Amino acid sequence: MKIENIKKMVTLPDFLKKIGREPIRRNGDFLHYRSPFREDKKPSFWVNIKTGKCGDFAEGGEIGDIINLAARWYNCDIKTAINNLEDCLRLGSFSFEKPYIPKETTNKVHITHIQPLQNAALLQYLSGRGITPKVAKVHLQEVYYKTKNNDPKQYFAVAFRNDKGGYELRNKYFKGSTTPKAPTTIKNNSETVVIFEGFMDYLSCIEYWNSLNQTLPYDVIVLNSVVFARTLKLHTYKSIKLFLDSDSAGQNAANIIEIENGADKVINLTPKFIPKGCKDFNDFWMNEIKNKK
Repeated sequence: MKIENIKKMVTLPDFLKKIGREPIRRNGDFLHYRSPFREDKKPSFWVNIKTGKCGDFAEGGEIGDIINLAARWYNCDIKTAINNLEDCLRLGSFSFEKPYIPKETTNKVHITHIQPLQNAALLQYLSGRGITPKVAKVHLQEVYYKTKNNDPKQYFAVAFRNDKGGYELRNKYFKGSTTPKAPTTIKNNSETVVIFEGFMDYLSCIEYWNSLNQTLPYDVIVLNSVVFARTLKLHTYKSIKLFLDSDSAGQNAANIIEIENGADKVINLTPKFIPKGCKDFNDFWMNEIKNKK
């Protein structure tokens, strides 16, 4: 879709309305709003409906047109902002909404739609975590959800499916899940299993192996929560390798797995791969990317 067509189909007042901002007053061609980016007791944010430009008196300058505003709202570059606006027009007005952090518990998240991963904002979020679209699209889906059945607002996130059909949900602003909660098992017909705490670590490990021109050859279990460390059935494996978080919860989970399965079978690789200052395998992978630049 051409940029000029986007500008015609999505006006600045329309966009601001979708993200919860109505004009406080009008002065000629200028509409005055409270800033959507900060606490703003005075309506310092302005829109010139004649020129299609916006800005903020308090920040002392012009932001630009609808695409510049979208780039700032989504915290992304211009190309991604254009893709996001196209998604808004294709998927409906709900995707104008900035991802929401629901206060309700996980069973209050209601998925309304699941599709292959393609949302530009979600792909950019994953790229910022070192996960390429090629890997992400194989292992993740794109979901749209509500926090209440009767809530008119919908939000979007990447989704990682567990063994019982529930999902771990992530976007730049939200970390949550649906019920039922469970680990995720990936079988590769191996006598060795690798255990990760979260799916971002698992995907980072895939990226790491890909960087070596190799494929992760082991079975994989993603806990999705350390509470499942006690429930794992690992007696069929000859070797159990751990890449858990470098914190007390990760160490406790490692201790439980060793006690349940025998220390001779368990290899805790966290101390080797997760250097001081890093929390998990994703941190390790991000450092690897930084060092290669």
